[in-house]
Amino acid sequence: MAATILGSSLAFIDGSVVNVALPALARQLHADPTKLSWAINAYLLPLGALILLGGGLGDHFGRRRVFLLGLMLFTGASILCAAAPTFAWLLAGRGVVTVDNGVATLTELGQNLLAWRGISSETAHAFLGRAAKFGDVFKIRRELFEVAGLARTITWTGTDEQKQQLAETRTKVLEALRDAKKTLHRVLASD
Repeated sequence: MAATILGSSLAFIDGSVVNVALPALARQLHADPTKLSWAINAYLLPLGALILLGGGLGDHFGRRRVFLLGLMLFTGASILCAAAPTFAWLLAGRGVVTVDNGVATLTELGQNLLAWRGISSETAHAFLGRAAKFGDVFKIRRELFEVAGLARTITWTGTDEQKQQLAETRTKVLEALRDAKKTLHRVLASD
């Protein structure tokens, strides 16, 4: 457990150590403030997107194997960052570090913490399966908000032709929504 905590702590240290090095990066790589923000974001954005990938890869290929591979790639990518001749090379290295950390972090530390709290891999999979079912609800909501936004824009700033098209579309959309609502009520009543 101690080894996995120490190995996974590299991800957290790496996320903050670049902040200390920003002035040196600006001088050495001739980076303006806009570029410097990407030195941080090139790590944090993919980390947030890929951290769950580590758990799935660990389940599929073995947690120990994926964790060790992640640490080896992290070491290589860190060397690439340290030796980066240009800012583009630094960003590329930061991206590779992110993938490795995302895989390594959740693989061991996350699994150990979940197990310590009494949550098994099966429980987590069941929860994520149930949560995924809400994806359709959010898709419907997003589409309805987008349609409402388009309708509002046309109502306030549209041409007469666009407003006529909106009136025709509104009738179709409202009819489809009423049909969907009736169907859903029937489905609920049949249970």
